[in-house]
Amino acid sequence: MVSFMLIHMIKLISLKGEFYKIDCLLNDIL
Repeated sequence: MVSFMLIHMIKLISLKGEFYKIDCLLNDIL
């Protein structure tokens, strides 16, 4: 469970740029 969360966090960090762009798009839509 914990290791799964760590892997998920690593994926989020590695795709930080993509998530940031998606977050900006969502903010523009909302």
